[in-house]
Amino acid sequence: HTFRLAAQRIAGYATDRPCVAGGGILALAADGTVYPCEHFVGVAGLAMGRVDEADFPGAHFQMVAARFDGCTTSARPRCNACDVREACGGQCYAEAYLATGAIERPSADHCALVKNIFHVIEPELARGLDNTEQAGRLRQAVGG
Repeated sequence: HTFRLAAQRIAGYATDRPCVAGGGILALAADGTVYPCEHFVGVAGLAMGRVDEADFPGAHFQMVAARFDGCTTSARPRCNACDVREACGGQCYAEAYLATGAIERPSADHCALVKNIFHVIEPELARGLDNTEQAGRLRQAVGG
């Protein structure tokens, strides 16, 4: 979380999702079933199909992939109104699923923790950016 905040504040890096599950990465179970990521292996409702199916990747694969693709911070109600969403990117989909039963609903506890971390770290980050030597190291660390 600290790195994400620094990257956003220093380099303008903004993220609208916690990861690339369901599109940029997939997980393949031993039985040939494909899932959005390794954390969802065994979650039947998020299985994307089987590699040995004639129509794979078929309509069901596309439906699950679209669900993850549409699950951005602007589409997640709790994230949409959050002042740190561009640095946070929202809770990990698997963590949200475990906590709330839905990838679209980050847990209130997670949100409170991240906001607290960001609000505590932000003044320290600002002080570091005021120091020329430290600012240079911070910018180099985040690619800004």
